[in-house]
Amino acid sequence: TGSTGDNIWAFNDGVELWRSPDLKAWHYMGVVWSVEKDGGWEKGWRGMHDLPTRAIWAPEIHYVGGVYAIALSMAPGGLSILKSASGKAEGPYVHAFSPNKPIMNGIDGTLFEDDDGSVYFTYGGAHRLYRLKPDWSGFDGEPHEIAFDEDHDPAHHGPRCPANNFNDIGREGAVLFKANGRYYLGAAD
Repeated sequence: TGSTGDNIWAFNDGVELWRSPDLKAWHYMGVVWSVEKDGGWEKGWRGMHDLPTRAIWAPEIHYVGGVYAIALSMAPGGLSILKSASGKAEGPYVHAFSPNKPIMNGIDGTLFEDDDGSVYFTYGGAHRLYRLKPDWSGFDGEPHEIAFDEDHDPAHHGPRCPANNFNDIGREGAVLFKANGRYYLGAAD
C-alpha cells in the first residue's frame, strides 16, 4: 500500500492494497478501506494551499500484535490506526481508536511490535514513541520523548531543526525496527 490516486495532494478514495508472492508480479486487492464508506472523522474536507483536500497519505500495513493494522494520515495532518476485523490483510478494516477524531495531528504514522508482543506507534519525525494498550483501545500511558542529542551542528540539519534546538531525528517518514538485537529509529529530513 502507499499514497495513491491521480493527485495525492487533493483527493483519493481510500487505502489500496496489492499483494505479491515474489515481489515481481503484483495482484491488486482493491480499496480495502474507503474514506466515504468506512471513514469517520476522515470524511471531512480540509484546506491545504487554499484548496479543498481529502487525501490519505502514506498508509502502511503491518502485522503486529497478532493483527493486520494500517497506520494512515489524512492531508494536511491527522492520524488514524485501523485494524482488520477479519484477521486478513484484505480486511475489512475498522478504527482501532475512536472514529470521531484523529488520534493526533501529524503525518506518516508507523507501527512496531517488540519481542514481548508490545505494539508501539510513532509518526512524523519520530519525536515520540507511544505504546498501545493490549486491547488496542488507546495508548498505554504517556509517550516516550525522543531527542537526537549527539549532533547540534547547524550544518548537519535541515532548515526547520533550529526550532527544536537541533534535537530532531528528522521531519517525516518515521520508521522503527529491530535487527540483530538493536533498535533502529529513523525519519527523513
